[in-house]
Amino acid sequence: STVNFKIGINNKFIILYAGRLSKEKGVDLLPKILQRMINRNPNIHLLIVGDGALKENIKENFKKLGISKYVTLMGAVPHNYMPKIINCADVLLLPSRSEGLPLIIQEAFACGKPVVATRVGGIGEIVKNGWNGLLVEPEDISGMVDAIYFLYKNPELRAKYGSNGRSLVE
Repeated sequence: STVNFKIGINNKFIILYAGRLSKEKGVDLLPKILQRMINRNPNIHLLIVGDGALKENIKENFKKLGISKYVTLMGAVPHNYMPKIINCADVLLLPSRSEGLPLIIQEAFACGKPVVATRVGGIGEIVKNGWNGLLVEPEDISGMVDAIYFLYKNPELRAKYGSNGRSLVE
């Protein structure tokens, strides 16, 4: 797609994080999660959409770990652009420590994408573990990596979770 071309990522497994770059969203865990994912499968890329207090901090940590080339920080994007971006992704990751009911989950489902998220706030009401996504405990980096890797290894389940998510939001 044209967005793939624009963000310069092709034929990679794309993990998307979209939201505020803040502590309660768990974005400080993203560098460690990405590093462990790369160790299992170097053919991946993390796409980060959003802005916030931790932006420079996580940028620095990607650099320290030597994995900056595996991540694109897009900053804030116009909301009407989100479906295009979501459609580039293979899975939406939400490593939140606390959360209400994030709209991004419904948007991901509307685009037929599976979700890996933490079991906090209202997330468990919309993400059904093993049906339209996978739920993990907050702070559980290994659990998040395992969940993403499981979806990476099982494209037919990814598609099934995605279409279950779509039928839920419809």
